[in-house]
Amino acid sequence: MTQEYFGTEARSADMALRALSRGARGDDPMPKFDAYDALEALSAAIPTEVTHDVRQLQIDLGDGEETGRFSIRGTVDSVSDTEQVVQAINNYRVVRTEGDTETRLRCFHELDLGNTTSTAEDRRSYRLEGQIRCLPEDQELSEEESSGRRGRRRRSN
Repeated sequence: MTQEYFGTEARSADMALRALSRGARGDDPMPKFDAYDALEALSAAIPTEVTHDVRQLQIDLGDGEETGRFSIRGTVDSVSDTEQVVQAINNYRVVRTEGDTETRLRCFHELDLGNTTSTAEDRRSYRLEGQIRCLPEDQELSEEESSGRRGRRRRSN
């Protein structure tokens, strides 16, 4: 029944509740990307070889019609680990499958790495901000979508 109304088959009560909270998809070719999806993607993007402690994570997708934002405050062992985290999030792709068609989506854009500082445990604390909007990997944010980032130091697209 969830396949008919929501475009995806729910195999558990939790999946059915998530489908219900997202609402009917209609003819929208791009599936919704909610805060749980963003959390899952950010978690999957962090390299397993990097010891990474998240102190704060903020995800704001607004009403879903505009570009969302995320902010991470984390601690790693070294500056190079911080760069690895930024690069991994920048390179991460969400893969969505519709029938036989597979689409690779780039969801994290305009990453801005703030200053890193040393901690008492001789680790590095950092803050990373970026925009969230899932687009086919060969498509960039429009000028209008990225206009809120002017005047900020960007690390990568």
